Amino acid sequence: MKKLIALILTLTLILTALLLTSCSQDLAPDGEPIPDDMKIASNTAMVNYLLFVPEYWIIDTQTSVTMAHASSTDFTSIQVMSKKLDGEVTNLDSWWNEYKEELTGAGKVQYITQNEKIVIDGIAGKKAVYKITVDSTVITDSGKENVVSNTYKCMVVGVIKGDSVYVILYNSVENEKGDLFEANMEDVDSMLESFRFTDRLYPTEGEPKDEENIPDGMKIASNTDVVDYTLYIPENWIVDIQTGVTMAHVSEKDKSSIQVGQWSYNDKIKDYETWWQDYKYELSLVGEYEIITEPTEITVAGVSSRKAEYKLTTANGEYKCLVIGVENRGSMYVIVYMSTENGYEANMEEVNRIVENFKFN
Repeated sequence: MKKLIALILTLTLILTALLLTSCSQDLAPDGEPIPDDMKIASNTAMVNYLLFVPEYWIIDTQTSVTMAHASSTDFTSIQVMSKKLDGEVTNLDSWWNEYKEELTGAGKVQYITQNEKIVIDGIAGKKAVYKITVDSTVITDSGKENVVSNTYKCMVVGVIKGDSVYVILYNSVENEKGDLFEANMEDVDSMLESFRFTDRLYPTEGEPKDEENIPDGMKIASNTDVVDYTLYIPENWIVDIQTGVTMAHVSEKDKSSIQVGQWSYNDKIKDYETWWQDYKYELSLVGEYEIITEPTEITVAGVSSRKAEYKLTTANGEYKCLVIGVENRGSMYVIVYMSTENGYEANMEEVNRIVENFKFN
């Protein structure tokens, strides 16, 4: 009888353990569960919130801005950013007025809904849905300029936590595949319902590679666990993006920026000349551009490279840019410095030092 009781107890313990195992969930850094079939998209070492996206979504940016898209064939995206409250933006109403002004400068806007109430992590917020049509100039192979219009359907959510307004933007299109905005709405609803704030940041373990060789007065901007180069910037500059693309800007007041991206060679882009033609085509989609100086030789990281300067006019203003193409390891590494006409020369000494210290790992 005792053996039977012991056997029953053993079986009970095994079944209980199996039940607990089957019901267990992975935990987020704050100790709370990660929703089923979802993953963390936000970098909890840099932002005080958790954005969960479906496991099959693709994470794009994991810094002070979080961004992810649906799939390799569907670039429906969601992003989260924050803005400090200041003299002009003090509440959700003033934030929404500023947001609408920025939209007006970007394209033709049609509001579907405005000032809807929504609750994010127990905090009352505002939601709006709109369509925006953006015109861009495309240069054909024959040199003719064509204006192309693209329409996007968007949902924006604003919520205030502490001294900041947090903006969640869902962006999609209507095309031959149908209304992708509605097609992904179930996923987006799950993201909004599971979104939560954290009481603090959760730094990751480890230190940047090659820290002992950082030039005086500079810091590492690139994530050397993700990219095969190191970009150093002045200590007072602000890092924006630290994933497959590295981006930083001068200060809160001066948005002059530098970024590094990588183009892998393919059947279309095989060398500098074919990349340069493709790059100019991409510029034409953003706005009107004027080449100031044609590509000239420069040495970057011990590699023979080329640089060019151009002006770019968009709906948001005019910019002067320096672009450097560095061919290495079967790819084109592209360094772009962008500023206003006045700020361009003011930061050039620091930009030259950034380029001089750029290196491959």
